[in-house]
Amino acid sequence: MNIREAYYLCTIVEEGSLNKASKAMYVAQPSLSKCIKKIENEYDITIFSHKRGSKIMLTEEGKLLYKLASKIVDAEKDFKSQLNILHMVSEQMICFGAPVNRTFYLAGEMLQWFYSNYPEYQLELRSDLSDNLLKKLKDHLIDVIYICTDQIDPDLYYEKIKDSHITIYLSKGSDLKKYATDIGLELPVISLRYFKGENIAVNSEGSASRNGIDQLLNKTDIPVHLKELSNLYARFEYANAGKGHCLYIGEEENWIHLEKDRLLYLDPSEDLGFKQYLICRKGFETDTKYKLIRECMDYIKNL
Repeated sequence: MNIREAYYLCTIVEEGSLNKASKAMYVAQPSLSKCIKKIENEYDITIFSHKRGSKIMLTEEGKLLYKLASKIVDAEKDFKSQLNILHMVSEQMICFGAPVNRTFYLAGEMLQWFYSNYPEYQLELRSDLSDNLLKKLKDHLIDVIYICTDQIDPDLYYEKIKDSHITIYLSKGSDLKKYATDIGLELPVISLRYFKGENIAVNSEGSASRNGIDQLLNKTDIPVHLKELSNLYARFEYANAGKGHCLYIGEEENWIHLEKDRLLYLDPSEDLGFKQYLICRKGFETDTKYKLIRECMDYIKNL
C-alpha cells in the first residue's frame, strides 16, 4: 500500500461510501474500487464487510489497515508541513563564509546590521580555510564568501572589495627592517630574499596566505623554515616571543594588537596580487541575498 492508496482508503472510510469519496477526491469510482481490490489482494484480506444502510463498514482486518493508512497519511501531511517550514526558513536565511580571523572582525557588525535593518533575514556565519570555503560555495552549502585570492574560477562571480597585501610581522629583536623601503604604501615593503634561512609562521595548507607563500617559495627557491600555526594570534605570539616572523594576508584591524614598527608588506613586485573578493555562484549576484550582503559590506567599509 503506497501513500496514494492509503489516502484513498482513508477518504472512503471517512466519507462513508465510494460514491462520496469519488466526489470528494474527483476520482472515478471504478478507480477507487480497483484500488481497494489491489490492497486486499496485496495483504490477502477483506477490508469492507457489508453496508449498514448506505454506509460501508470495516472488517476487523480493515480497521487494522485503516489505522495504518491513517498514520501514513498523517505522516505525509506532517512531512509536507515541515518541508514548507524548511523552505520558508531557507528563503530567509543567508549563509556567509569567511576565514576565521576575518569572521572574528565582521561577525558583530554584520549581525547587528541585519538585526537592525532586515530582521526577517537570518544570517548564518561559517568560518573555514579559503579553499574549503570555495568548495562549500560550489557545493551550494554557502551563499556568499569573502576571501583573499589571486585565482579566478570561471564558474564563480567575483566582486573586488579591495586590494590586499602579504603582511610580515617581524620577529621581536629582528633587524631586517633596515632592508625595508618606503614606496608610499601604508607600510614599508621588503623583499622575501632577506628572509633566507629565517623561521616564518604561516597558516595551514588551504588558506590564502599559505597558498601565497607556497607559490612564492616555489617561484623563488628561497630556503625558509615554515612553522605551521593555524591560529593567527598564535603566529603573532610566535613573533612576539622572538621565535620567528609571522606571515599573513593583511587585515588592518589586526594592527591594534601589534607593534606597528615591526609590520612590513612584501614587495609588490613579488606579491602575487591578492585581492579581497565577495564571491558567489554565477547568477546569484542578482539575488536579494547577495545584494544584502553587499549593502552590509559597504556599511562596514564606511565605519
